[in-house]
Amino acid sequence: MCGTLVVGVCVFGTDLIARLDSERVLVLASPDYRFASALGELSTRLLATPDPLFDRLRERVDTYRELHRLRAAALESFPVADTVLRQRPFKYGKTLFAIVNLAFLRHYFDFKGGVEYEPVLRDFSTPEEVADAVSTIVALANEHRPLESMDITFPMAGLDVQPEFIQLLNYGRVVSKLAEVQKLIGSIGYSLVNVRSGRTSVFCLRPPTDEVEYALRLGFVRGEIGGSSSQLHVARGDDRALFSILTAVESMVASFADKMVEIKDAETPYRRLRLLLPLLPSIFEQLGQFKFYEDVLMEERLTQELELPMRFADGEAWTLVEHLDLQTFHRAWRVLRFLNVLDIALLKRHQDDATLLSNSLIRVASHEKHVELLTAFGLGTEQVRAFLDLMYLDVRSPGHVDVQYRPFLVVNESTMQIGDEVKTTRREVVHASSLVAVANIIPNVQRSHQIRFATNAEAFVTIAAENLRSLVPKIRTNAPVKQGTQRTDVDIVALAAETLYLFECKHSVTPTGAHEMRDLWGDIQKGVAQLEVACEILRERLVDYLAGWFPGTDRAVASHVRLKPCVLCSHRVFSGLAIRGVPVRDHASLSLTLGDATVHMGMRNENNEVRLMRYRLRTSDQPTLEDLDNYLSTDATFFRMFRPHMQPYSHLDRLDDSVVLARNTFVYQVSQEAWQARLDEIGAQRLADETVTVGPTQPPKG
Repeated sequence: MCGTLVVGVCVFGTDLIARLDSERVLVLASPDYRFASALGELSTRLLATPDPLFDRLRERVDTYRELHRLRAAALESFPVADTVLRQRPFKYGKTLFAIVNLAFLRHYFDFKGGVEYEPVLRDFSTPEEVADAVSTIVALANEHRPLESMDITFPMAGLDVQPEFIQLLNYGRVVSKLAEVQKLIGSIGYSLVNVRSGRTSVFCLRPPTDEVEYALRLGFVRGEIGGSSSQLHVARGDDRALFSILTAVESMVASFADKMVEIKDAETPYRRLRLLLPLLPSIFEQLGQFKFYEDVLMEERLTQELELPMRFADGEAWTLVEHLDLQTFHRAWRVLRFLNVLDIALLKRHQDDATLLSNSLIRVASHEKHVELLTAFGLGTEQVRAFLDLMYLDVRSPGHVDVQYRPFLVVNESTMQIGDEVKTTRREVVHASSLVAVANIIPNVQRSHQIRFATNAEAFVTIAAENLRSLVPKIRTNAPVKQGTQRTDVDIVALAAETLYLFECKHSVTPTGAHEMRDLWGDIQKGVAQLEVACEILRERLVDYLAGWFPGTDRAVASHVRLKPCVLCSHRVFSGLAIRGVPVRDHASLSLTLGDATVHMGMRNENNEVRLMRYRLRTSDQPTLEDLDNYLSTDATFFRMFRPHMQPYSHLDRLDDSVVLARNTFVYQVSQEAWQARLDEIGAQRLADETVTVGPTQPPKG
């Protein structure tokens, strides 16, 4: 291996190292001391080779050696994990799903029950971290032997949260963290160093540059800000009465709870809550067509990131997968979500009964029951099959396991001896109601099944071109550029008096973790490379291309036109970064810059009113070319406004008692006073304050 790598770097340079990273050639899924020894030998050889050509390879080999050390040290505290994962029946299946459900219930639904289980989750910061850990454990257990009914669905009194379970859950947390570290190292070029050894080892995860981490964190911060502002857009743009699904369900439960639920095995330690709902198609039809406040709010958030299919013709059906269009899928999902929110509201009424609560935290149904339910929703046979293929996480072919992306786990049948009879269960489906209730389902389906709406990418180019056209009328889309063997195409070319703007548009689903960021980073790098090729060709033949794209262009003027490339993303992550001189920007900030350029901040009072302090990021009513140039510069006003509020810090994760993972990153901290002072400092124009009433209305009583 050593000699091959050295020769490869001599021939192919740093491009080979980037390929080694992306293909994870220098890392294994679990510690392997022979492989680690080979890396050590390679490191020794590289130290004896002072040629700067090998500096990058030296750094990457050192990082992967530290990754192996981190993995070995962190997993040393879980010696029984593999044994527990191999055991059948797998005794912690039910408890895993119950605990993740409880974590989401207590965080998102003001759930007070289950407080006695809080110590189980003391090492987790968010319910999403619990879901990651549970997903990891399910995947690892299933690798040893596909899970079946006896592993997860058989009745048991209470939850089994003995120390062994807590250790297993934390094992899932650590393995999940290590996988994220590995992906950041392999996909984006992060490095890992051991900054302290001894009784407590501290490993520090560092970005390739501070600006990469800054742009990544700022993207997520802006996503949260955009999510909050969605309430304002909904309040301004929709004059219909919008009811919250939560208040609608609570009103329904208050009136009809006794008719919608029963307690099974009421006088036993196995008592549990069961929903009683008639399968009336008319009810499901009404629910499927009705939009709650949360639906409209989610659509607004997805629209900001261009994650919903964008229509050019009214009434056009968008194919999600074969036999199922997006509208039908979403209608069925809304009903399914309603039923799970109803389940939560009914369970909430019984949360003081610890036994009933613990026995009702997972829901189990047969595959046939799901088919019957979806048929009652109005779906045809092929639509039902397609819908369940999207929702099911089948142990027979699980792929990437994430209980938030695909919240319904399908387990195998169990065969057992009962007296003189051999009985086999049906294939059963397990889910946690809170995971269904809070799922951001449209992006999740796209992520888990690698679905990309081709029309979205096309529409993104069209929308961006129209935004630019108001400022730069001379525009061509999908413009081919070629010379000899070099060829590419540019999504948007826009000619101003002295500048040719080149935009390469990249439409991707907004990432939720390192797994998706690998694809996004690859898209951005590809866009930069395409623009570099285009600029290289255009520098030699610019006059000819301008004459062809924009007939009548003065050739003498064209010879002095400068090139200004930009990678334009549909999402905010990495926006504000410059890669080899090419700025990375996003749809939301470009639309703001070429639109009213207004930003605001305010707090909601007890009457759901928000008084907004507003600023315009320019002094003129309409945008100018100077504003566009400023936006594409390294000192853009839009991104400067965040700088004082993004503070560097080291985020610490204690993986066990003796291993700490530190990450050099940034945190957003701002007050309204500091925000106002920064906007005044950068010369933004103060506008009149605005008061907006936000939030859903209340459903009529009765």
